Amino acid sequence: MGQQCCNPKTGYMPDQIPINIYTPEQMDYQVVQTKNHILEEVSQGCDEVESNRNQLVDEHLPNEAMKLNEIPKLENQIAESIRQQLEPIKLNYDSQYQIYQPVQIVNYKPNGDIQSIVFYEGQWYKQKRNGAGVQYYPDGSIYEGHWSQNNHEGFGRIIYADGEYFIGEWKQGQIHGEGTLVNKELTYTGKWENGIQNGQGYQKKSNGTIYEGLFKNGRKHGSGLVKYPDNSQYKGNFVEDRYDGIGEYKWSDGRTYGGEWKNNLINGKGEMRYPTGDKYIGHFKNDKKHGLGKLIQFNGISIEGEWDQGKLNGEAKITQPDGESSQVYFKNDQII
Repeated sequence: MGQQCCNPKTGYMPDQIPINIYTPEQMDYQVVQTKNHILEEVSQGCDEVESNRNQLVDEHLPNEAMKLNEIPKLENQIAESIRQQLEPIKLNYDSQYQIYQPVQIVNYKPNGDIQSIVFYEGQWYKQKRNGAGVQYYPDGSIYEGHWSQNNHEGFGRIIYADGEYFIGEWKQGQIHGEGTLVNKELTYTGKWENGIQNGQGYQKKSNGTIYEGLFKNGRKHGSGLVKYPDNSQYKGNFVEDRYDGIGEYKWSDGRTYGGEWKNNLINGKGEMRYPTGDKYIGHFKNDKKHGLGKLIQFNGISIEGEWDQGKLNGEAKITQPDGESSQVYFKNDQII
């Protein structure tokens, strides 16, 4: 017969491979030993992986962060109560950042004294809060939203210890962009810049007053419309919360004025219409007819003259409906 080939892995001829024969008891022992050895290696491997994971996790936590099993209950529960009443915030966790268990963060003053202690549960990166997370402040306030370099960034909601809350956009730790503020006095929805109302907004006060228009530095500034609970309203220009420039006011009693304003008062030239059908066209000063003007009565009679602090004084021209006119003199609204 031809030559037999060697096994390339063992170096033995096929019929020369050594065979070990075990009893059943020896076989059971061998299986158990092998199983234990495998489990031990797997366990050691898992411990090593977990150790490496914890080391990686801890690398992103600052020294002042102490791990906790859970967030402790804060003494002030007003914010938490409001939180339970609102729609839950949907946080978008960034896969590039680590998610950790709750931690306690101690902030120190330059002299080494403790400034504040906060509690945080969320994402970290390079020892700073980055990604999504919830922070609990010592006074009971709660912020839940997105972070960048330890600052509120992007979309988030903060509920203050007194129950006031804001939901919207943030930039470098300040309210910036679109958002809604709600407190006991008012609700505001609109534009913000650096924590202040700036741009187009809608504001409703607790007494029912509504303003829709432009804001600047937290005040009504520019064109806008304000409606009051008694059904009166002003539409026109504002300067630092005051009627200023051109605007129209409608009173609940039926009067209307359109014209110039200054410092919240009728100042300049304009037209006042009365529910009786009369109207005055002319000049005003501090809400009163002052200067040259013309009063047109509902019966067609008109009076042109000069007013002083709301009263007609001096020479005036009276014109009848048929066009006939006459010159008369007034003193304190009375013909003399």
